[in-house]
Amino acid sequence: LGAWNCKPAYISWYNGWEMLRLVAWLFMLKEDIPLLLRCENWVDSVESMKETYGWNAELFDSAMAGRCHSDRVHFFILSTLTLLVLSYVASATSQYSELMSSVPKHLLPVPKDLSSGIYYAHSTGERGYINGMYGAVPPVGAPSTLREEQA
Repeated sequence: LGAWNCKPAYISWYNGWEMLRLVAWLFMLKEDIPLLLRCENWVDSVESMKETYGWNAELFDSAMAGRCHSDRVHFFILSTLTLLVLSYVASATSQYSELMSSVPKHLLPVPKDLSSGIYYAHSTGERGYINGMYGAVPPVGAPSTLREEQA
């Protein structure tokens, strides 16, 4: 939504969410890597693993089926790729947020002065133009010199 509307505040909130997701992913890796490295222990010493880490049906089934090595390889490959993608998205969002928060150098500050009103325009569809009286009556707000010239 922030990128669609180009609102830096929305992009910053999204970047914060991306950073939080990255921290959660790192916490998940910290918790799951020791479990996967001791996957074979679920076959030999179920009680000590259950006391140390709590019951984990997925690891128990994987260990009993003899899939510890393949599950470990899949986990490390896919979690590393996911970590890289999350890091890239967080970094790119941060750079985009900084870009959206800065003012482009090619834009000059527009002066706050109001125009003097010496220029005015008439529509060719006005009654005065159609009746041949174009410019005979000075417009409202015209400079006094213009009124004096037409008088």
